Amino acid sequence: MTAGQLRDSVSLLTPAPVNDARFGPQPGWEQYAQVWACVLPQTGSKEGLEENTAMGAQSVVNFDVTIHFRNDVSAQDRISYRGQTLEIYSVADPDGKRRWLEIQAKLYTGVQ
Repeated sequence: MTAGQLRDSVSLLTPAPVNDARFGPQPGWEQYAQVWACVLPQTGSKEGLEENTAMGAQSVVNFDVTIHFRNDVSAQDRISYRGQTLEIYSVADPDGKRRWLEIQAKLYTGVQ
């Protein structure tokens, strides 16, 4: 990976309460960083694969996201990419040299 391959701007989101005037603090998401990334669908990932979730059957697309190393990204966070929200499920420093961070994430879309 080279810095020139980081061509996608993404936002990193962390869980944060959102104040609702009627109901008080509610679960929500807050942007804590905007970074350059290389965002690629995982090899063999196909649009339309389905998973059963608490919200019913949904199609899922898996992504590999590479960014410069940061120590504040976790599997509890999300990524905003081109107006869509990716749910992070794995974060790794591939060579242990703190140069790159490889993130695996899923994009869920409703099944019609």
